[in-house]
Amino acid sequence: MTAQDVFDRSYLGVLGQGGPSYDYWTEHAPEGGGGCRYRGRNGRRCAAGWLVPDELYDPRMEGKSWGTWNAEMFRPFPELAPHEQLIRELQSAHDNCARLRDDGFADEFRKRASGIAAARGLAVPPFPPGTPA
Repeated sequence: MTAQDVFDRSYLGVLGQGGPSYDYWTEHAPEGGGGCRYRGRNGRRCAAGWLVPDELYDPRMEGKSWGTWNAEMFRPFPELAPHEQLIRELQSAHDNCARLRDDGFADEFRKRASGIAAARGLAVPPFPPGTPA
């Protein structure tokens, strides 16, 4: 998987779902507050969650950043190892925009992700016709 593949899957997945993968109250967040989710409600995923196949998803991932759970638990994604920093940046962009909820989330995520792409020499993919973003 190339860096462009990682970016495209994450970017298109997040924007195509219509909002963040964020539970405003979850047992996995510090002190019971809200938190981003690899697998959230209504089928939503965070930026890193779009890179985790369903058969490898583990609920213990929740509440941990990509690098944290990947190092602590297991390394099931060797093809993503060269892109760990890119994944962390995309996850951070999602998580930092998630508190906007659905209002303004897509525009802010698009802006931040476009900055990540520009800094890494990646292209921002166009949306297929009929997608919500």
